[in-house]
Amino acid sequence: MDQKQQITVIFIAALPALGKTSLIEKLQEHFQACNGGFAFEIIISDSVRVASKLKFRETHDTSQMDEYQIETGAKPLYDDLMEKEIQSTLKSISDRSQTCKYGVLMVDKNHVPDDLRTMIISGAQVLDPDAMVMVLTPRSLNDPRLLISINSEPTPFYFDLLFTSFLRNFRRKDHPTMNHGVQHGYKSITNCLKRFVKMDPKMMESAYQGRVVYHSFFQMKTADTEVIKNKLLKIYPKILELLEAEEIGDDFGERCSEIVQADEELVRVFTDFDAGSNDEEIWSLFNYLRGRIEECYHHLVGGGEE
Repeated sequence: MDQKQQITVIFIAALPALGKTSLIEKLQEHFQACNGGFAFEIIISDSVRVASKLKFRETHDTSQMDEYQIETGAKPLYDDLMEKEIQSTLKSISDRSQTCKYGVLMVDKNHVPDDLRTMIISGAQVLDPDAMVMVLTPRSLNDPRLLISINSEPTPFYFDLLFTSFLRNFRRKDHPTMNHGVQHGYKSITNCLKRFVKMDPKMMESAYQGRVVYHSFFQMKTADTEVIKNKLLKIYPKILELLEAEEIGDDFGERCSEIVQADEELVRVFTDFDAGSNDEEIWSLFNYLRGRIEECYHHLVGGGEE
């Protein structure tokens, strides 16, 4: 008799360049090293995005298009390739159900696909397709004054995270989102943020039934002062004015760049975030996720083995 798995899908809800991929890779090392019967797989959205743009170039004349236009044109291909990647990876996890009762798929993607439930059921002998979809998101300063709203519509992100994402736009030239220039990088960050409009932190918690996990993607102690928060509050309205414009102008990146880099102390403090999560924090996160996954499984089987 086939042993049923419980497949947990973990999405990373964060803005670009905050260290999602690095965190996933470190968690992968822990899950693969443990002897608890975990079939663990990851999907990196940047890899899928690169593949979709290559496919788009094969079928379209892109000689007069910039990278942002190519990425926008390739979006339907990206969605299709991502869906197929999720389906095939879930199938790979399910194929190991005899030796791994816990299946874990971690996806470096901000949004849960509408048909995820169908994808989990298809080809997977799962205990409960609705049991565990988790969202991992970066911990911020959580100052309500810095919670981003665009045209009076809430988002789940705070301005300190957006500022960090913008600042890294200059520093991480090798990042797939950033390596086509400042303008393209800022547009990508802004479009990602706008996909979360109409969902504040409480709405996110409700949407995922309390399965939202907050983690410090980077060290924030140096920024958690009233001096730094007041500096952020001073420039937030200037950035918000650009975000709320009907169209992103050709000078959007340059104007954001000027605002973000104007205060040397802010740049220095938020550049320190590049230290990232330390090993102890990542180990704690791994143990928390592992505990939640195991607890869910044992709850579904009535507290014992099937």
